[in-house]
Amino acid sequence: MSSGIGFSQNFKLISFEEDLSDLSAVKYARKDVNDDKCAIIKVYTNLDNLYFETRLGIEGDIVNKTGEFWIYVSPKEKQLKIIKEGYIPLEYSIPVIVEESKVYKLTLTGSGNDYKSSTSSKLTEYVVFETEPSGAQIYINEQPRGTTPLTIPMIEGNYTCKITMPLFQEENFEINVESGNTLRISNVLTEMDIYGNINIRTDLGTDIYIDKQKVGTETYSGRLIEGLHIITIEKENYKSYKKDLLIVANKNYEIDQVLEPKLGVISVQSEPLGASIFIDGDFKGSTPKFVRDIMCGEHHITIEKEGFSSVSENIYIPYDKTKEFTFKLDDAKTLKLTTEPSGADIYLNNVLIGNTPVNLTLDKTKLNKIKIIKDGYHTVFDEIPPASQLAEKTYKLERLGLSRVANQQTPQKTEQPKSTKKNKYKRNHRENRTKIGWSLSGISGKPGGISTSLYGNFGSTSQYGIFIDAGYQFNKYSNNYIDGVVNFPRFAIGGSYQLWLWDFAVVEAFGSAGLEFATGLNWKTYSIWDYPPDEVHTKHLKIGLRAAIRISPHAELFGAYNINYTDGPALDVFGDQVEINGTRFNYQTLFPDREAENWEIGIRFVIY
Repeated sequence: MSSGIGFSQNFKLISFEEDLSDLSAVKYARKDVNDDKCAIIKVYTNLDNLYFETRLGIEGDIVNKTGEFWIYVSPKEKQLKIIKEGYIPLEYSIPVIVEESKVYKLTLTGSGNDYKSSTSSKLTEYVVFETEPSGAQIYINEQPRGTTPLTIPMIEGNYTCKITMPLFQEENFEINVESGNTLRISNVLTEMDIYGNINIRTDLGTDIYIDKQKVGTETYSGRLIEGLHIITIEKENYKSYKKDLLIVANKNYEIDQVLEPKLGVISVQSEPLGASIFIDGDFKGSTPKFVRDIMCGEHHITIEKEGFSSVSENIYIPYDKTKEFTFKLDDAKTLKLTTEPSGADIYLNNVLIGNTPVNLTLDKTKLNKIKIIKDGYHTVFDEIPPASQLAEKTYKLERLGLSRVANQQTPQKTEQPKSTKKNKYKRNHRENRTKIGWSLSGISGKPGGISTSLYGNFGSTSQYGIFIDAGYQFNKYSNNYIDGVVNFPRFAIGGSYQLWLWDFAVVEAFGSAGLEFATGLNWKTYSIWDYPPDEVHTKHLKIGLRAAIRISPHAELFGAYNINYTDGPALDVFGDQVEINGTRFNYQTLFPDREAENWEIGIRFVIY
């Protein structure tokens, strides 16, 4: 019998399909130069010494396993070239759109074979191994061949097989491979009986760890392999719980644990003594005092005493220690307040004090807010700044219908706050001007379609605005380059200047800059090695005038006149100008009517 080797000149492609059950592209993920997740083309073959090329390039090394090759490719790859010495190269056009993190199976052989003639009389057939769960190791005649799901070509005959996987029982069996019948082995693996059940319950916001790995918050139910495990329960500013637990198979374990808070003690003193102590708003007694059983961490403390300015600050209380605090209180400031006419209600910092004339005790460390109310008269609002030297203040109240604040007579006019000299009773229409809004509109022409914006106004009169804009339109094109319906999404950011006509109408000038995309392109002519992109984009500039009128408390109807500019190079996803057959394209060459004027009408919902 001859021992020579014969070679065929042609590849024979049997099938190409997506393998929905194969998660290899997720489990063993790679990314391409664009940071996109790769797909895997798995080539199953009885040929060896194969070489591969793609149009977009292969990412990383090819994984070569017995009877299969793993080729990592970029999404939307369209070409796979297969090369072997002595064979005519096969340029295979992929019949589907390659998606990221997917696995595709290509089955390949030759029109002849390159086996030694001693085995040339025997035929090969594919054997498919599947397990639940997947990822099990397959051994054939005690030799590892890969992990499930696995498809390999095998010479007809009898074989011993073994399936192994951690925490599952080993399976051994024999198979007979016959030519003409693809053999499919599907096994559901049986778990080893080595688990115990555990349920953990604890208080709100508590983290649960098993063997230093976080497994849940507040509650956890699951299984643990038999053996020693470390259970830890933790919460900020609480004492941690830790337990070494020995798990025995087929037994149940229950842990109900409420953590104890970490407490601290503070010593509070003041000058003078007898001041009230408030921690986080709760009264804790009078100075001097040890305040005990306070949860450690950040707290807010306030010290108050009649006739003195209060003191407030944030403090940190350490665990299992006593921290001392001493506060010095300054004398409070007294202000005599009178009105003409008298008998008005006086509020100090939103607390009713009494009727004029009245003596107010002011806190010199903070801004004191005064409100004066009397039936038939305008309400007066005033502010006394910190460290003010005013001793007396008189307000002349004005009857309803008038719009001026009374002259204020004080012994020390140089200390009078500027805010009291202003007209406080003139209605402030600026309060009704838009601060934040969202709009939806329709636009004529090209670019047109629908548009939506999110914007905000600022400035002393809400005269300035910024906005984020997005739009969409689809149009049919038929020219020398494009034939079919094209989608045109666009995105932009811009600013505006607004002229308010009282508080219900506005005229604004605006401008924006962004990008317009053309997607789903159907090119007329191209070379397979110069394949044009599926989408292009260019800069999109827009200026215009807009007028709006309020039709309800939180809705405005608006119309706008827009001028668009999209005359730039047509760029692909890499930012390079599109070039086909040696010709570089501008956006207006492909879509000549997308730089135009148009009208817009819509509604926007506002908050002011």
